[in-house]
Amino acid sequence: MCHSSISVVTRCHKRSQRTRRQRNLGNLRSFQQTSSAVTSFSVGLWNCQSAGNKANFISGYANHLSLGLLALTETWIKPEDTAVPAALSTNYAFSHTSRPSGRGGQLGDFVHELDTLLSAIPDHECPILILGDMNIHLDNPNSADFRTLVHSFDLQQPLQEKRTEFERVKKTCDQTARHIKVQAHQSEKQIKEEFEKLHQFLKDEEEARIRALKEEEKQKTSIMKEKIEELSKEMSTLLDTITDIEKQMVAEDIIFLQNFKASMESSAHTLQKPQEVTGALIDVAKHLGNLRFRVWEKMKDIVEFTPVVLDPNTANPELIISEDLTSFEWTNSTQTLPDNPERLNVPDCILGSEGFNSGSHCWDVGVGFCTQWLVGVTTESNQGKRDTFSWDRVWRVEYDEYDRFDYTGPVHVLEQSLDTLRVHLDLDKGQLSFSDPVENTHLHTFKHTFTEKVFPFFCSPLSPLYIESSSGFTTAQ
Repeated sequence: MCHSSISVVTRCHKRSQRTRRQRNLGNLRSFQQTSSAVTSFSVGLWNCQSAGNKANFISGYANHLSLGLLALTETWIKPEDTAVPAALSTNYAFSHTSRPSGRGGQLGDFVHELDTLLSAIPDHECPILILGDMNIHLDNPNSADFRTLVHSFDLQQPLQEKRTEFERVKKTCDQTARHIKVQAHQSEKQIKEEFEKLHQFLKDEEEARIRALKEEEKQKTSIMKEKIEELSKEMSTLLDTITDIEKQMVAEDIIFLQNFKASMESSAHTLQKPQEVTGALIDVAKHLGNLRFRVWEKMKDIVEFTPVVLDPNTANPELIISEDLTSFEWTNSTQTLPDNPERLNVPDCILGSEGFNSGSHCWDVGVGFCTQWLVGVTTESNQGKRDTFSWDRVWRVEYDEYDRFDYTGPVHVLEQSLDTLRVHLDLDKGQLSFSDPVENTHLHTFKHTFTEKVFPFFCSPLSPLYIESSSGFTTAQ
């Protein structure tokens, strides 16, 4: 069942060469307007396939929807049946015309009857509303007559428009399906390249740390080797001294006692107490302590972080996006990209990939090479096509060397360009501030309470624009 509030205006074209047939207008019903204040009403059409077992439900449901008119097809009401019409007349005036036969007629008969009905419309001053339920097989020989009839009365346009819209959406879906494969292939290739760089860094770092370990092992092994050789020599000397003393002891006691003091002084003078070797072991803590953290810390030297990443799915087809999604530039040729709902058809524009609805966020934009640019934020509902996009919902700072920008909305125009523009969005305070971080100069602040998600917005018609990697400030809180 369908229902909607409608106002009907019927537009017909008489065919100049038409044999006027006898018009059977038995199916036309006239309904008087109950109030002059009513300019539209709700209409429903229901193929009920027997009203006999659901008459009360049909009447109640139509009343529940406040339908001004409900057309029923395939009611299967017989002329002698009075109960069903009575039940359907509870809240409505009921009008019914039975088929001359129990089953549907031939398509040729239907085309003839529809022809006579449509031909009669210009003779009526009041608007005509045609409701019906039909199934037409296009392989039927008479279907060509039906298409010709519909075309001659200029009734095909809404269907053609809907068909065109379906074709447009299908074309977009086909392009999207192909582009998904391209995106997946390119992304996989780039992921592998990035991880290959990380793998190479980790491999180089592993080799460097193992090299340092081996070097320490070599140095300390050499030290211990020298120490062992030194101790071996001293032990040999000590052994010789002991042997000499033992030989002297074999001599007469008086001689040994006379030489004992001199022998001991000589031994004490030549042999020192052996020294322990400190720091001889491998400094395991230096090599293994917080190993992953220290590798990660060192990795930061080769890894850059940008607080805002561009979303290529929103980019105007005239823009080329860098592989790391941090910069874009205009090209004089339009790329073949799917016309997805998120894609901006506003020239030279692109959005950030992540929207914000709370907290404080900051990002720097390199604009030093640009002669025309605008940078700011826009709301989530302002994404997409020209019919929904409005510059009144883009809060931005702009510079235009050629004075070509004539956009309306909240904008602060700069007289001179910058090298770098800093954007600071504080959603909790309802502030959007712009500054020059090189000169440490405040440029402008918009005060606005955003009630929906906000996305970074960028536009540069002629020159490359890029988002700088962050350092020294917090990107989100």
